[in-house]
Amino acid sequence: MTKRQFSRAEIEYLRTLPSIDAVTDSRITYAREFQIDCMRRYLQGEKPTAIFISAGLSPSVIGHKRIERNIARWKRDEDIMRKAADDMAAGGKPDFEAMTMAQMISGLTMQLLNHSRAASGAEHLMAHLVEMKPPRFENAHGMHGQCVGVGTYLCAKEYHYLASLPTPKAKPFEPLSRAWVDEKFGPLADGIMKENENDVLGTFDAQNIVDHWDEIRAIIAEIPSAEELAALCEKLGAFYKPEQIGIDPALSEDMLSVSAAIRNRLTLIRMRRVLDFSE
Repeated sequence: MTKRQFSRAEIEYLRTLPSIDAVTDSRITYAREFQIDCMRRYLQGEKPTAIFISAGLSPSVIGHKRIERNIARWKRDEDIMRKAADDMAAGGKPDFEAMTMAQMISGLTMQLLNHSRAASGAEHLMAHLVEMKPPRFENAHGMHGQCVGVGTYLCAKEYHYLASLPTPKAKPFEPLSRAWVDEKFGPLADGIMKENENDVLGTFDAQNIVDHWDEIRAIIAEIPSAEELAALCEKLGAFYKPEQIGIDPALSEDMLSVSAAIRNRLTLIRMRRVLDFSE
């Protein structure tokens, strides 16, 4: 696909912006300071488009795709992300407007879909696991955001591992067994069985996942690695280790599989049940 060419007037305008180091008719070189500030604000919850607009870089001029590609590329730049985390750790005035906007967009999305799944994936289910305290997780504790932070780290680690394996084969769907649910959830088992009566995994052919595995891999590639997330969390003093929320690290795998059964939602963690990664 041919990139959109900038007009002479657009080039002259872009050259006046402090966020730009250089520009040609088809390429923009961004100032390093802007890249770091952009990712700091992104980490604080501000939307990429809003960040670029505030720097004079409207999508009507540079295009939405450029913004998306820049954010994806800078997220993979360890130096940019480290400096952005350092700036956050150093403090400064909280961006209440950005935080409020992030909450509003999340809430509006859930209202439009009439469901919370748009803002509550596998990583959020960790918070429900901590709240429910099934067997072996009785000592789990922590605020919602802390638990989601741990879930985000564990999910990213698992996603990148799955992406590194050969393309899986589809497996026949099998409902969660009563024996497994009893073992993992104890007195909570009846509620879990009811939640999974109409398991979403049984509503489609698992081969569809396999056929689109390369696309899934591409999405995973845009997610920061577990190492990157750990480094950022260390810089910010944020939780990402199971033991920080009262859970034995040896239970990390069970945290994923058990939490995936708490809500009947189609997440990649749940999809592992219909995927065969063995050679």
